[in-house]
Amino acid sequence: MDACSLTEHHQTGTLLTGSAHDDTVAAALETARALGLYVILRLHTLIESRLTVVDGRLDRRRGSRLGGVGVHAFTADGAVGFASVDDLRPAAASEAVKRAGALAEAARLAGARPTTVAFALESQGRIRVPDNVAVNALSPADELRAVVGAQEALAGLAVGDGRTVRSLHHVIDERWRIVRSDGTDVSFGAPRAVLRHDLSGRLDGRPARAAASVSGPDQTAPLSAPAVAQIARRVGRAAWAARVSVGPTPLPPGRPRIVLGHALAKGLAHEAIGHLC
Repeated sequence: MDACSLTEHHQTGTLLTGSAHDDTVAAALETARALGLYVILRLHTLIESRLTVVDGRLDRRRGSRLGGVGVHAFTADGAVGFASVDDLRPAAASEAVKRAGALAEAARLAGARPTTVAFALESQGRIRVPDNVAVNALSPADELRAVVGAQEALAGLAVGDGRTVRSLHHVIDERWRIVRSDGTDVSFGAPRAVLRHDLSGRLDGRPARAAASVSGPDQTAPLSAPAVAQIARRVGRAAWAARVSVGPTPLPPGRPRIVLGHALAKGLAHEAIGHLC
């Protein structure tokens, strides 16, 4: 398994939970008090695994672990600064608070508009949202067998000659801890997993491709029997669309009318409007 991380600390550090990194939070809040700052701290950890299967055989298994702290700092008169660091150690968090404070001071000198909204927030106290799912319930061998089995459900589907199926099982265990100077301390997780099939081939010598995915809150959800059947139906529809989209005649020059499928229309709206908002 390949592994990548931002620092050596993250490779050996624990997954962020409700009581994890109390020393980091304490160091950041103490630095903020000493500097006269109100801060919002966002501690984040992300553990990912990716299993790729091509035509029924293991192609790649990769894992990564990341973590860090984001700081949103306010001076007493409402100047705002931001800083972040890819490190969950107390000293790194303390330095990030200092940088955020320095940037808030720079914003004041630059004439940026102040805000005192954060000072009106009411403390929510200590909130721990429990995990209701087991993110990694399968052994590596069982996970591989399940993905291969999900590929076998596509046996009757193709988009042409030279059929190839690539499947990706992507499991994400993401945890957040958000702390404010007013005493708010909230921890929660956002675990999830995705199974994606990519079906490729050639029609009349031209490449054709169909893809679909299903997702769920843990490692096993996309590999359940209903999910495997659902993604097979989705790949079937995508394969039909791919076959009818490969025509023998290219579009003529000029500005022809086009008909967009709903997925493409949705994607264009997302890129043009969603990111702008």
